Amino acid sequence: VVLAVLTTSFGVTGYSLPRDQIGYWAVKIGTGVPDAIPVIGSPLVELLCGSASVGQSTLTRFYSLHTFVLPLHTAVALSNDT
Repeated sequence: VVLAVLTTSFGVTGYSLPRDQIGYWAVKIGTGVPDAIPVIGSPLVELLCGSASVGQSTLTRFYSLHTFVLPLHTAVALSNDT
């Protein structure tokens, strides 16, 4: 289950990196889903995006997740899988 979540996270973060219209709207829709959660939705989106809207801080966070955080967690999950 952990590897499935990590794989999906790679797809979500990688889809936004080209920074074209498709990636922009994918991030807008993807961040709209947690925003619909009562009480914790808005703070969760701000944590994910770096602000209330999609911008440069969002791209920086997604790039960091995609290139540093997710590979580290994947390596740990794979090493613990044996």
